[in-house]
Amino acid sequence: MNHELDPNVVISVKNVSKKFCKNLKRSMAYGILDLSKNLVGIKPDATRLGKDEFWALNDIGFELKRGEIIGIIGRNGSGKTTLLRILSGIFPPDKGEVSIRGRVASLIAVGAGFHPHMTGRENIYLNGTILGMTRQQLDAKYASIVDFAEVDDFINAPISTYSSGMRVRLGFSVAINISPDILLIDEVLAVGDQAFKQKAQLKIKELLGAGVSVIFVSHNLTQVARLCSYVMHLDKGRIKAFGDANEVVSSYMIDSKDEYAFQPLTNPDIIMAKAEFTEFDKLKIHSIQFFNQNEKEAPIFQTLDDLILKICFEVRMPINKLFFEFRINSDDGSQLIKTKSEKKIYNSQLPIKDMISCQIPRLPLRRGRYSIDILAGDEDGLTFKSRNIAEIKIDNHSDNVVELHDPSLLKLDSSWSFCK
Repeated sequence: MNHELDPNVVISVKNVSKKFCKNLKRSMAYGILDLSKNLVGIKPDATRLGKDEFWALNDIGFELKRGEIIGIIGRNGSGKTTLLRILSGIFPPDKGEVSIRGRVASLIAVGAGFHPHMTGRENIYLNGTILGMTRQQLDAKYASIVDFAEVDDFINAPISTYSSGMRVRLGFSVAINISPDILLIDEVLAVGDQAFKQKAQLKIKELLGAGVSVIFVSHNLTQVARLCSYVMHLDKGRIKAFGDANEVVSSYMIDSKDEYAFQPLTNPDIIMAKAEFTEFDKLKIHSIQFFNQNEKEAPIFQTLDDLILKICFEVRMPINKLFFEFRINSDDGSQLIKTKSEKKIYNSQLPIKDMISCQIPRLPLRRGRYSIDILAGDEDGLTFKSRNIAEIKIDNHSDNVVELHDPSLLKLDSSWSFCK
């Protein structure tokens, strides 16, 4: 139902709630009862919960403006997908109002709208029709849909023979080629090869530049923080936080006590992490610093510079064969470089503070920003795991660099040394 909106607002959600029932038989009984009431002109009471019912969404309200991308994060079961299904018209809200201006394209599930026994070609026309395109429009867009999806060799094969990544590519390609005003994306970009993920992200940025608005649900917090204008944190069906992407993602990780810590930079030119990190039974990380080959603390590196990482840590309990692992990832979270230290035994004079140093010579990275993962473990498994704990920045214009997708990047020479 559309109402008068601010010209820049494409989605307005006001006090929206949605309830579900945990018991299938009781859910069917509630549905029959509500239908019976509607038939005799009695409006069902949507404000109360029956036995085994719960609020999947409770009093949700926000606005999405033209050209914005809002990220939605939260644990499984927090209501993220339910909200997208309401926005796409799959579910009606039990309470509240949703107002939408413009054509909506939804990518809520891998291959949603595809028939498994129809060919890719047939499904393009089926899916495009579901999304509101005419036959003439689909004819005009067909070649670009197939080309972007990179499935031309399989276009006449049944969808049931496609991999999940191929179905995602085709579904995404159809959705973006209907020239949507609003794009709803639910985690589907987590499936598929790395090259397509990067191409899809570039396409999303291109659509944003053309005024398309996006709601993006994902567990990839790096993507969310970097792609989104704002982020909404859903918790048990309610909005727990809504605001600046970095701030909301950071508070979400602290609040959830997740094993993956996210620490966005307050100053993009200082590429260090010196905060007190989460304590574990055996290990506590105090600081992480980066230096260049001249042993000067380096906020910015050049391509083919040496990189020196220093980790100051404290061993709290005996650890048999402690090791550290250092990873460098691209801005979409894909792993580019991984190196692991030798092992060391700590079983006396505890607690004890120590430092480990890692040197990677001639860093083969292009200009850009790269996220850092730090892991530590022993014979019993991982003791410390923190993703996106810091960033490094490569700032130069050289094109004479190894390609990022070269698998040899994962096997670079590196040297590690414990200080004590």
